[in-house]
Amino acid sequence: MTPNLITRERAVRNLNGYTPTATDNLVLDTLIAAVSSAICKFCRRSFAAQNYDELLNGNGQRRLFCSAFRSWLSPRCAIGPSPS
Repeated sequence: MTPNLITRERAVRNLNGYTPTATDNLVLDTLIAAVSSAICKFCRRSFAAQNYDELLNGNGQRRLFCSAFRSWLSPRCAIGPSPS
């Protein structure tokens, strides 16, 4: 399941003062979930924060290209062997 990229409250704020009914809230929730899923599929990535390790052998250059696109900073980047 894809996480929603926007909250219902944020969507309602963008409706310029419109006060949604209970039925409108259900429609908004469905639309938010559907559009969030479509955006993630179109971009071929997840926008949710994820923790993972990526080990790269390197090629002797000063640049490091990771395979995953990051939206947040990496907590650690190191050269050489690291203690386990």
